Amino acid sequence: YYGAVPGPKYSALLNRDSGWGKKPQPDQAYTTGRMGYEWNMSSDLFKEFMYWVSTNGIMDDYVLLVMFLPTAGDPSIPQNVSAYGHRRAKWNVQIRYVWATSKGTDYNKNILTHGQQFQSGLDKFLPCRHFYNYVDQKLTCAKTNDQWLSAYFSDISRMKAIKRRVDPNEVFRSRLLSKP
Repeated sequence: YYGAVPGPKYSALLNRDSGWGKKPQPDQAYTTGRMGYEWNMSSDLFKEFMYWVSTNGIMDDYVLLVMFLPTAGDPSIPQNVSAYGHRRAKWNVQIRYVWATSKGTDYNKNILTHGQQFQSGLDKFLPCRHFYNYVDQKLTCAKTNDQWLSAYFSDISRMKAIKRRVDPNEVFRSRLLSKP
């Protein structure tokens, strides 16, 4: 498929500058994704991924990378003991784009539009949940700020209460007390 990354060479492990997204040197990036709660995938969801990765994919090398990562956590840990909201998720799909700004404004817009349309296509199949290491300010599934917060975290009301108590002046800005 276009944009697929060739396998790494052992020597690349010694070079911290090697790896995905290094050729050509990117200076723009966009990451989004979703969490999956079942090990199986419907054929319609698979077709949706194939459409955005292959049929309607990005035809330039090293721009689009889609990774499925297992995340199954320890089910003995209660869901609400931390801000991590996805203790029961089985996997995370990361959808990453990197590209050079020199490609131009239209190219930049097209990549971001592709990312938004890709995740809109997933909205009908997957819950509005995402991994907080890859925060996407424009999740298509989150129509309100509280929906956005719930996509990443658990027990939002508790988090807001803590934020009001320890940082009422928003010295450390977040979406807990106001939208970005």
